[in-house]
Amino acid sequence: MRGRHVIIVTARGGVYDPGTPSETWDHVVPPLRILFTETLDITASPGC
Repeated sequence: MRGRHVIIVTARGGVYDPGTPSETWDHVVPPLRILFTETLDITASPGC
């Protein structure tokens, strides 16, 4: 999978921005980042 581009779209009902009290409640993006970066060796970049 190295060298492939992947776009992941997720929908969330809260604010999980860094520095907010709910930052650690984000159970969607961190596991996906681990899956793609560590398991599939795909470079992750921050969302827009």
